[in-house]
Order: sequence, then C-alpha cells, then structure tokens
Amino acid sequence: MESVKDAISWFEIPVTDFARAKSFYQTIFDFEMAEMEMPPFTMGIFLHDQENGGIGGAICYGEGYKPSGGDGPKAYLNIPATPLRSTASLQRNQCLHYRAFQNGCLHRAPR
Repeated sequence: MESVKDAISWFEIPVTDFARAKSFYQTIFDFEMAEMEMPPFTMGIFLHDQENGGIGGAICYGEGYKPSGGDGPKAYLNIPATPLRSTASLQRNQCLHYRAFQNGCLHRAPR
C-alpha cells in the first residue's frame, strides 16, 4: 500500500452551543470563522490552505453532532504562537479554561 502524506483529510468537532464554540475558536486563533448552513447542520469553518492541500475542519452543530464527553476521537490543532490568547483573555470571553504550551498545543487545564 502506498503511503499518504496526511492521515486525515477533514475533521469535525461536535458542539452543543455553536455561538460559544465559535467565540472560543475565534479567540484562540484570532480570525473570523465563516459559517456554513447545511440544514439541519451549521458548521463553522477553520482557516486552512485548501488550494495547497491544507487539512481543514469545522465545528458542527445539529442533528447527529453530539460531543462524546471525552470518550471519542480527539483532534489536536496547531495554534500559531502569535495569535494565541492568554488564559485570562479566554476567561474574559467566558470560554473554557485552557493552557498553552510553547509548541503551540492547547490542552484543557486542570481546575
């Protein structure tokens, strides 16, 4: 079997509160998330370089999209150091508590 460049081609993160999730990801990535209505679904599209083979994904709200409660698949997102917001900034926006590491990974912080 021939090897492929990337193991995934698209990811979807189920959300129960679309506006809150959109605000969270716009804050940590510092961009305006485009919305796509595909009834009965609503998707918020992450920025990616589709023309050059970049892997994209979306937050997804609607029938059939339910967060797994931590037992399902996990997507690890690359977050550039420049637009990364501080924990205080995230808290002001009523987002979840996360901590950043120097490599750009974002992990849920213990409370």
